[in-house]
Amino acid sequence: MKRIALIANLYGPKSGGLRTCVNELAKQYVKLDHEVLIIVPGVKFQNRVEDGVTRIELPSTRIPFSGGYRLILNTKKVIERLSAFNPNRIEISDRTTMLRVANWARKQGIPTAIFAHERLDGVLNAFGSWLPFRRAIARRWNAYTAEICTKVIATTQYAAEEFLSIGYESSSSPYGKLNIVPLGVDLELFHPTKRLKKPTTLPSFPERYILAATRCSGEKDPFFLLEIARELLVNNVKVPLVIAGSGPLQRKMIKKVKNNNLDVLFTGFVD
Repeated sequence: MKRIALIANLYGPKSGGLRTCVNELAKQYVKLDHEVLIIVPGVKFQNRVEDGVTRIELPSTRIPFSGGYRLILNTKKVIERLSAFNPNRIEISDRTTMLRVANWARKQGIPTAIFAHERLDGVLNAFGSWLPFRRAIARRWNAYTAEICTKVIATTQYAAEEFLSIGYESSSSPYGKLNIVPLGVDLELFHPTKRLKKPTTLPSFPERYILAATRCSGEKDPFFLLEIARELLVNNVKVPLVIAGSGPLQRKMIKKVKNNNLDVLFTGFVD
């Protein structure tokens, strides 16, 4: 039995894929009889045990205009909790403040994996387009990230490319520095036999529609969907676009839909 700590920033009720990934990893580790600790940002301190997993929420800072994302700035508190847990392995889903934790773990001799759920250069382009030398910053930060951790796990080929570009090779070996491990889908939950004949997320759901499932935030470029809706309108294609998901740009998108008379429906957040 191992003691495995899973740590994440930007984790919350509506954080989507990252949250699902952390929760499912914890669930599977418990099934294999490992002891699991999750540390994530929260509004206030919480410590509880759910389904065999110890979950700790630490007070964190809300990131403006992010749709509710939070960031743990006081990593000393994270390290205190880790020291008490005494993990054999640490898995980090963050490439911001939690790199301090990875550096601490390296000095303690604790193997640490960092999950790359996205590309840093893409995040900088989406939220820091005013920043000079973005490409150089991303390359240097990625090199530092790979240096201080035992392993980088990229969840997509796209996420892996920025590590490949600085000289790392992807490997299928568990001892390799860079592994590409695509996130899976729960085929029991998401199965055609469980499809509702009539979706219930909207009061009046169209029979024919184009569906986009996304987070309405800058890094996803959701306004591109409205360009698709505009093309449908111009070409007299009478099929509505249904956007499943929410985010900080949703209000602006709704306003643009109304101003341009686009046939777009928003379901809001779908859990």
